[in-house]
Amino acid sequence: DGGVYHDPGRITRDASSLLNSTAGDHLRPKVAPLVDNDGTASPPVLLLSGTIAMPYRAVNYNIPIDVYLSPSYPARAPVVFVRPVSSMEVKERHRHVAQADGKVYMPYLHNWQPHSHNLIELVVTMSSLFSNDPPVYSKPAQQPPPPPYSVIQQSQVHQQAAAEEQIRLAQEMSRAEEGVRRMREKHEEGLQREKMQQYEVQLDHEKRMQLKSNIKTALFHLQSEAKIEIENCCFDIVRMEKSVKILSEDEKESQFKILRERKQTLENYQEQVTTSTEQLEKFVISVEEEKKSSSDELDPDAVDKIVLPDNLHSKQMLELSSENASISDLMYFMDRALVKETLPLDVHLKEIRKLAKKQFLTRALLLKIGQTVTKERAERDLFK
Repeated sequence: DGGVYHDPGRITRDASSLLNSTAGDHLRPKVAPLVDNDGTASPPVLLLSGTIAMPYRAVNYNIPIDVYLSPSYPARAPVVFVRPVSSMEVKERHRHVAQADGKVYMPYLHNWQPHSHNLIELVVTMSSLFSNDPPVYSKPAQQPPPPPYSVIQQSQVHQQAAAEEQIRLAQEMSRAEEGVRRMREKHEEGLQREKMQQYEVQLDHEKRMQLKSNIKTALFHLQSEAKIEIENCCFDIVRMEKSVKILSEDEKESQFKILRERKQTLENYQEQVTTSTEQLEKFVISVEEEKKSSSDELDPDAVDKIVLPDNLHSKQMLELSSENASISDLMYFMDRALVKETLPLDVHLKEIRKLAKKQFLTRALLLKIGQTVTKERAERDLFK
């Protein structure tokens, strides 16, 4: 039924959150009555008893406290007491702890709001205030208690785990950046390759359409010329037939012979035009089929076979240019490695000096060969 509390669910949530957090890992739940200053005692309430961490001068100390959750909690703030052990005493005239009973007075408790305040923030705030002004001190007859070894060991373990986590996150971020860069490069290469393929297909299509148009235009002109020539011949034949009556037999025979020869020549010419037209159409079809089959089996190395050096100087200049470009790329990536702190500075400077010297000699030799080629070309042009 919830016992003395009006909101037992809130009590359970707040107490569990504090006990499961790092701020309250040394607190333990108990049940005890809360005695006020006037001597009246409440029914048994939840008591969180134990120690909280107090960093002071780079050392963690444990301050024993009792946190009572009164029956009106969370409407009323928790009641907190500092419980010094036998070797400790409460500091006189402390700003936040009463010397008589060790009761804690602090702004966080004074301004307590049920919906915005909680036990974890209370312990953290109290630990911060006690770090600036410790509420207890060791009695003069005894040495100050050393910090527990478990706290120091736990702090060291936490620091080491945090450092390892930072290193792991940095490595993951570096790998993620490298993966994104590679994916971006592959995507850009794919887009470039796709654009080149589209351009080649468009160019081939334009060339085929231009070839078809030129062939059709040439055939149309040939057909028109042949038609005109045949019509002229037919007209001449008709005209000659009309005038054959006035010609002699020899003249008739001579005219007919010329006309027959001319007719035979025109028929041969027309037959040649027809044969050539069929051959051109077959050639266009074969070129289109060959282009289609070759586009399905593109050789990725075909580009490298198009241009080859034809003499020793050209071969040397090509090799030196490649070496110069590769050295520039290597120096760029070494600079990137230095920026990412994956390459030490002394190693970077040493390797950059070597590469710079090698690149200087490569460029000097490339310039010398270029001057030699220019000189030989000028001499050949002079003798010509």
